[in-house]
Amino acid sequence: MTAKDVFITNLTRLIEHSPLSPKQVATRAGVSYATLNRWLENGVLAPDGRTKKPLQKVCRVLQVELDDLWLAEGVASQACYPERVRELYERWERLKADTTELSRILDCWYNAGRVAERFRCEEPDLARVVAKVKMLDDDGQIQGYLEGLLREWGLEEEDAYRRLIETTQRFLAAALPEEPELLGQWFIETHPCRWTWLIESHRLDHEAEMSAYIRHIMAEGLSKHEAYESLLRLSRETPRKKIGQPAAS
Repeated sequence: MTAKDVFITNLTRLIEHSPLSPKQVATRAGVSYATLNRWLENGVLAPDGRTKKPLQKVCRVLQVELDDLWLAEGVASQACYPERVRELYERWERLKADTTELSRILDCWYNAGRVAERFRCEEPDLARVVAKVKMLDDDGQIQGYLEGLLREWGLEEEDAYRRLIETTQRFLAAALPEEPELLGQWFIETHPCRWTWLIESHRLDHEAEMSAYIRHIMAEGLSKHEAYESLLRLSRETPRKKIGQPAAS
């Protein structure tokens, strides 16, 4: 890895772990956003007369030393941050500064991380949809995208989790097929984990049974959206019963 690559890796990680967005880092450091983006994309081989002072300002915002940006072991490793947060709080306490805003930011990041991880673990099918729509390659990218979205919402954990599910399901609902057979097949392809759970928990033997169930509840007057929501509810139920009647609303 070249010095430029090390620089790019360290600066990128520092900004990712900062409570500030790249634009906010640039603004607080007094450098242009275009300049910061250029450093993130092309790297800096070593500080010179043109880059040293603006890079020092960025480092002050990110609370690192200038030389740390070229440390091969990675200045932005997770191990360093608990100590930095502790030192920051201690410094503010000595100065009798108000830590309310700092606490709010940390709580926001912490809650976003918890909700995003819970979503990936408990709703793998929906997480897979997010990855496909946003062209995300792995769990790390999915987690990062979801955390950013959740931080923007700024909701409490349960409200944020519910909104994340509802937002993804609303997107899916726009693509619901009209015919029961097609709706059943779409559900299997879109929610393979829920389909597996339906098979295991409700002893569902074949996809034709699900199509029959969908036909039954739609004949009772439910729309395709309501039929989809019924399948979602049913796939969350735990009793081991044979599917036959619509799930209770």
